[in-house]
Amino acid sequence: MKNPGIRLVWFLSGILLIIAGFICLGNEGLAYATLTMMVGIIMLLSGIGDIAMYASVQGKAPGAGWILADGILTVLLAFVMLFDQLFTAMVIPFVFSFWMMTTGIARLINSFDLKKLGVSAWGWLLALGIAMVAFGFITLFSPVATALALGLMVGIVFLVEGVDYIIKAIFNS
Repeated sequence: MKNPGIRLVWFLSGILLIIAGFICLGNEGLAYATLTMMVGIIMLLSGIGDIAMYASVQGKAPGAGWILADGILTVLLAFVMLFDQLFTAMVIPFVFSFWMMTTGIARLINSFDLKKLGVSAWGWLLALGIAMVAFGFITLFSPVATALALGLMVGIVFLVEGVDYIIKAIFNS
């Protein structure tokens, strides 16, 4: 990918995700409404970043459709979180778990595409994808514990996603 604008968007998105991650880790007691709003905004930005990435590599990279699918799913979930906060407060542990799993699967698939393209950092994306899928499964089967530790989990996932975006911005040439 030779589009420096997309690389800049990924880099800035990564920085914002990392900042949001540290905010969540430092304030685990945030009210659910505030947390769902913040998660919704960050997910919206993340999904828009994926859709922009798809637009720049459409037809040039194998498996680019998975990037688009991940972006669309993330945007749709973000809208649910932003506009129906009562419902979101009840189901956020499940929504968050499924989001982590689908994003992790997309990262896994994308890592093998990057390997085929000769990108040397594909293993980092593979490791991040495996971690996200595993974390998603763990949280799916313990929703009460998930709800109790949501601030911590959101912070960790935002940090992982931020690192992922920065890695993409740096190593995709």
